[in-house]
Amino acid sequence: MNAHLPSITVTARDHRRLMHTAQDLAGQAHPLAAPLLHELRRATLCEPEGLPDDVIALDTFVTYRLAGEDTSERRILIHPDDRMWPPTELALLGLRVGDRMPLLEHR
Repeated sequence: MNAHLPSITVTARDHRRLMHTAQDLAGQAHPLAAPLLHELRRATLCEPEGLPDDVIALDTFVTYRLAGEDTSERRILIHPDDRMWPPTELALLGLRVGDRMPLLEHR
């Protein structure tokens, strides 16, 4: 992984839910399990009321643009268990406005 990744802040509840998901993926030998576990392990945890206003969290809308693309996307970031999860958005969890993050795609 890149040594220049932005910091990640997530709520303790979101962290627990996503850690469970990552461990389930690891049990299935899913290729995104290791990167998700890595990101969760380096995350700073906080309580919901302590989450800064500019940090992306589950159940919030986010506007983002992929490098090399001209248009932005606006979507709600939800947990994979909610069954409406487009995988791109999970990469945004815990980032701050203006952060950049490499995107891992599963094909």
